[in-house]
Amino acid sequence: MLASYIFNGDGIGAQFVDALARAAQRGVEVRVLIDDVDVRFTRRSAAKPLSRAGVRVGIFNPPIVPARMNAVHLRNHRKILVVDGALGFTGGMNIDRRYWNSQAPAEAYRDLHFRMRGPVVAQLGEVFADDWQFATGEALRGAPWFVPLEAAGDVLARCIDDGPDDSAEPLRWSIVGGLNQAQRSVRVLTPYFVPDGALITAVDVAAMRGVEVDIVLPARSDLPHVHWAAWGQLWQVLERGCRIWSSAGPFDHSKLMVVDGAWTLLGSANWDARSLRLNFELNVECYSVEFGARMDGLVQARINAAQRVTMDQVNARSLPVKLRDGVARLFAPFLPFATEEVWSWWRTGSVHRAAWPAALEIADGDTAMLGTVGIALSGIRKAKSEAKVKQRTEVLTATITATGPLVAQLRAGLNDLKAAANAQDIVLETGDGELTVSDVVLVPAEENAPA
Repeated sequence: MLASYIFNGDGIGAQFVDALARAAQRGVEVRVLIDDVDVRFTRRSAAKPLSRAGVRVGIFNPPIVPARMNAVHLRNHRKILVVDGALGFTGGMNIDRRYWNSQAPAEAYRDLHFRMRGPVVAQLGEVFADDWQFATGEALRGAPWFVPLEAAGDVLARCIDDGPDDSAEPLRWSIVGGLNQAQRSVRVLTPYFVPDGALITAVDVAAMRGVEVDIVLPARSDLPHVHWAAWGQLWQVLERGCRIWSSAGPFDHSKLMVVDGAWTLLGSANWDARSLRLNFELNVECYSVEFGARMDGLVQARINAAQRVTMDQVNARSLPVKLRDGVARLFAPFLPFATEEVWSWWRTGSVHRAAWPAALEIADGDTAMLGTVGIALSGIRKAKSEAKVKQRTEVLTATITATGPLVAQLRAGLNDLKAAANAQDIVLETGDGELTVSDVVLVPAEENAPA
């Protein structure tokens, strides 16, 4: 059983394709589940090579199916590998050459993945089997998928599978429970930090009780718009005593939470509304002082090599950067929508790259996109933008035709930004179902990084 949000067929992915094909030829029952976003938006997807090699492949939730169009945002972000029903792997790592770069190892993404034995492996298998049946209709029950398992090791562990089909929100409550029970320290590694107000409050309350809260973020992100949105709300945790650390070097995709060096949460979920509301995620909570101390030490090592982000640095951002970050933050409930694969598709397909990735030249009639921040939204039907590069600034004009409440939300949010910043370089023209934002000045993301 193998599930991956991204599974590309080149680089390390080609080795996986070859290994899975040889296993199938030996008579091993192989099932591979890939999310439709990866299959649809990259020409490097492993789906076709696997199918040609005789491996059973399932595609999760293809939104092109009319009955599922309303579920286009509901993606399977889980990473699961179960071998012979007895050995399991999970974490945050996708099967992609960016994570395993043999030619330039120092440039590969940093991430965490974990090997597991014992009863928790059956839980991994059960989550995969449910997803597989949803995607293909095939039920995986009994041997060889599930075998008797005995306790292994001294770590108490259980899977927390969450998704839009579970109104109980077990992942959110696990995170909030960990924050509420913390006595000494909370350490968080996450590539995307765009939590909603309730989660920010829980983090702040822990810090205000005297708990040391450290949040480690990558200095550079693979998704610039998510990085901007994060900077647009860092002040909310900094002013309550939380410590934010900016980790330099290759992009760090690690996802980890450690409380008091004893309770550890690991897996696929990010600290954003998409992971907690829209994605199908899989995390594992572990209780072990020994394992927790090792993970706490791992986070501390990242902190030792990172630079602290201060409130002064957040406040020192220029007005255009604050506006850019504030606009990106308006879309927090959807972030991070686009994977790097989608960004690549935009840049190499009908969307042409200008001097800076945020300055997009979009051909007339292209698919839905908000040009000012480069985010695709299901409610937007059409967008056009023109980019003019002058030294280190970009001036964008975007016309968005939208449906439903999106127009009102955009209009209100941008008016608030304009009023708060006393900005004269934002022009809003509104009509029935249409909003035009012109002359929005943006500056490159590098100026947003700590000095």
